[in-house]
Amino acid sequence: MSPGRAQTRLALAVLLIAFFITEGPLSPVQVGLIDAFVPAYVTAMFVNDSITAVLLFAQFPVLRSHAPLAIASGYLHGVRRHPSVLALSSLLCSPNQSDKAKSSPETTKTR
Repeated sequence: MSPGRAQTRLALAVLLIAFFITEGPLSPVQVGLIDAFVPAYVTAMFVNDSITAVLLFAQFPVLRSHAPLAIASGYLHGVRRHPSVLALSSLLCSPNQSDKAKSSPETTKTR
């Protein structure tokens, strides 16, 4: 069922009001920096994609179609490529030796 004329007008009015509020009086407002925002967002995306992949893999034997399997494989590949997974793998590796060389006293001496 498509929305009626009144519902379309109401949706457009709400959208325009929200746009003018954020672009008008609230545009000079600077939001403070939240350091935990990006890790929390990435974690939520990781959990969301993981759950979606598991649910799609569970649909494969029920539907007997290869489409959910292909989509689930794509989600699983995306889960493996998340920055949180990459950060875990970088924590397990040895630290970068070039960072230590930059801060060592021998490299800062002048001749």
